[in-house]
Amino acid sequence: MLKHKRNCAKSVVGSVVLCLLVLCLLYIGIAQEMSKRKSVIAPIRITAVITDTEFTPVEQQAISATRQLLSPPLARKIVQFMKNEHSADFVLPEGTKLDDKVCLDLPASGKCAAVVTWSWQSVLGNGCDKVFLNVGANIGMHARFLFQPDLYKPKHPYSEIFDTEFGVKRTQDPWKLCVLAFEPNPKHRERHQKLATAYARQGWKYRVFYAAVRGFTWPSSEPDTLDFYLNDNHTNNDWGFSIGKINSDKTVLKVQVPTLDLSRFVFEHIANAEIRPQRVLMKMDIEGSEYSVLSHMLATDSFSHIDLLTIEFHSWTDGFNFKTGRIHISQDDTREFMAKFPALLHTLYNTTVKYVDDESFLFDGQSLP
Repeated sequence: MLKHKRNCAKSVVGSVVLCLLVLCLLYIGIAQEMSKRKSVIAPIRITAVITDTEFTPVEQQAISATRQLLSPPLARKIVQFMKNEHSADFVLPEGTKLDDKVCLDLPASGKCAAVVTWSWQSVLGNGCDKVFLNVGANIGMHARFLFQPDLYKPKHPYSEIFDTEFGVKRTQDPWKLCVLAFEPNPKHRERHQKLATAYARQGWKYRVFYAAVRGFTWPSSEPDTLDFYLNDNHTNNDWGFSIGKINSDKTVLKVQVPTLDLSRFVFEHIANAEIRPQRVLMKMDIEGSEYSVLSHMLATDSFSHIDLLTIEFHSWTDGFNFKTGRIHISQDDTREFMAKFPALLHTLYNTTVKYVDDESFLFDGQSLP
């Protein structure tokens, strides 16, 4: 009888051990399978919910400030523009071109030749005491205000800004000034080339890139272009050339344009200068793209290299679609962002911001030097 009980006890213990062993093996198998599945999950795209651990410290600070100052629905959209994934290569798009022929018939061509050399150097901020970044240049009027202020009277909004930032005597040493501009409208290319040529002959540094600025990482599987709409149908010098349609019920022409990461440009050509420019002024008038561009810049530390930003915000009834319509900034979103952006910028950087809408001398009217 005692022997029988012992056998039963051994049998029970053996069964328990066997069950535990089976459970352990099952657990190990499940864990291995989960690990395999995890390893093949694709990277989270920017349209997904992004966790803070995927961001750099600079990006996390920008995200934290955004969540504190903006409403949750808008903050979620803005954060999606903040992920920064630069490729190793940074290639500038097509722009104005200068060569030695520009200076051939000049009696003293030294300053002109220096401008030609500057236009081809690898870091455009080198040799610049003061830099004007004209983001959304249209026909380049603000460069004219900078170099030739006496031609444009009465005074306009940018007269005081240039006098304050670059000095009222800036025209005495114009070769210390550098204008780097961005304009995607192909209609204005010829105008900018003529400006660049005329200015080079004066010894003035002026370079324009024929591209729209963007404010988000570009998927490698998609072309590096954006669709822009000719909202003004070639009237008013196309000042409504934009990623958005002012009137969704109206049929307007669409143009595909190349793009450029503005934050990356600031790092490559301003931050990397051998001697940092004394002042960097950025004017931004980009017809709705500012919501993605500014958000991206907040999270990349590029504002550390900009002293003053003047900006014209745009608020249209239908809002703006970004990244093929996957992110929509509504008109209410634009109004909230406009109201809170100065506080957001001040929380993170020392950059000053001014709201400026300056369409002065839209059609120029003055001959080139």
